[in-house]
Amino acid sequence: MAVHQSTASNLMEKLESSGYILRTRSIDDKRVVYLEITPKGRALLEKCPPPYRGILPDALQNLNKLVSTLEHKQVDAGYEPLGNE
Repeated sequence: MAVHQSTASNLMEKLESSGYILRTRSIDDKRVVYLEITPKGRALLEKCPPPYRGILPDALQNLNKLVSTLEHKQVDAGYEPLGNE
């Protein structure tokens, strides 16, 4: 997910003020924030449905299996265009 840092911070602030998480700053580096789920947050998560698993993750997993069986592997192939130039 492409979520801006300020958006994520605002979401964490709401979760904390609702009692679902605890935020603690690192003693060594104040930029680092540790998140801990509270019992209230865990109870809420247990009621949630599992994440949706669509066709794309399955297709990528199968593609990964296929590529791993290939005898000839081009390590730098990911940097080559597919079409003719």
